[in-house]
Amino acid sequence: MSLMGLKFPGDVNIQEARVRSSNGFVQDILGQVIQVEVFEDIFSPFITGTLVLSDAIDLVNFFPFIGEEYLSLKIATPTMDSKNRIIEGDFYLYKMDQRLLLNDKNALFVLHFISKEAIADLNFKISKSFEGNCSDIAKEIIGTPRGLNSQKLVRYEQAANKVRFVSNFWSPVACLNYLAKVAVSDKNNSTYLFFENRTGFNFVTLNELYSAPVFQEFIFDNKTRAFTPQGTNIQDTDEGFKRVLQLNVDRSFDYMQRTRSGVYASKMITHDFVSKKYSVKNYNLLQDFSNHNHLNKFPIASSRVPVAPNALQIYEQKHFGVYTNYNDITNTKYTQQRISLTGQAESFKIQIVVSGRTDYTVGMRVNLTTYKTAAGYTQENTEDLIDKIHSGNYLVAAINHTIDKEQHTCHMELIKDSMMVDLDRGGR
Repeated sequence: MSLMGLKFPGDVNIQEARVRSSNGFVQDILGQVIQVEVFEDIFSPFITGTLVLSDAIDLVNFFPFIGEEYLSLKIATPTMDSKNRIIEGDFYLYKMDQRLLLNDKNALFVLHFISKEAIADLNFKISKSFEGNCSDIAKEIIGTPRGLNSQKLVRYEQAANKVRFVSNFWSPVACLNYLAKVAVSDKNNSTYLFFENRTGFNFVTLNELYSAPVFQEFIFDNKTRAFTPQGTNIQDTDEGFKRVLQLNVDRSFDYMQRTRSGVYASKMITHDFVSKKYSVKNYNLLQDFSNHNHLNKFPIASSRVPVAPNALQIYEQKHFGVYTNYNDITNTKYTQQRISLTGQAESFKIQIVVSGRTDYTVGMRVNLTTYKTAAGYTQENTEDLIDKIHSGNYLVAAINHTIDKEQHTCHMELIKDSMMVDLDRGGR
């Protein structure tokens, strides 16, 4: 990939914006676009977004807009030619609001759009028995006409376990979320998520996302632009993309929330009405930490953290013999692990604003470096001035691409499940 030729970090090209009505009429609205926002979230199944339009030709009545239209959108960072580095797709326009009359000949309004598969999920309900490997069932539901009926690329992490269940008029996404809840990888990891990003749909574990290489490095410091002796700005595009324009630490830690939700430890009591037996199992974050991939080297707690399994007690019923040739069809063996690992994933949450690129998407691993608020801080930073609590590797959990005809910025939510320092050594 080459970034040569960019005018500045955040340079963008809205290549296509067309609306297709239910009767097949197509209208180019590129000239009316004021702003586009495209939103992705690893905890949400579909991409959503908004269009702000300036309307001087009465588009509202011209189509008319009635909630039966489709949007074709294509946005690219200049010099990025690969299809996988372009935000594009056909979306369903499901809502129009915030109409503002500027005068008798012009108005502004907002159109809300969502992936077409969301309309299938809204309208189709599945009444069917499923049996087989969790990943194979997910693939079937995503591609079948009575499921999401999607032709998009899908990233699967093959599950190691089989399941059998009855979809009692569940929506396709409800089925996929159930599969994510019960699926276990061949690495004994139960953190499957189902979500859509710029490249397509994903049915993968956090464990898999954590193992990806770092896609981008971000730096939050007080570096200023460099200038020539003649006063001309020296443009360094790569460095410009690394710079964090705004940073807000949404959450550094919340001991109460972590304890109550079972992040640190939990106790599970399971019972089986058929065999009249029950079992008790304790889970501890520190004992299980080394069994999984993490974004950083060390856990979010020291061995001195005051926790006890009784802080969260889980009561579950096992179901043996419900289906022929199946023993327990529940996922009680991995429930505590999933609760803890998904809770660890959001232990640290940071909001940043950076210059936008269309190849940024959720599920990427990035590195953030920020510095201590120490007296005497200068641009000649040393290793000792790095904020090692908030710096480290993060996962892009959510991203809002905000685009107009001149500028592209990305509002990112970064999360991490681990630390770059050993808390048992005092954070050193």
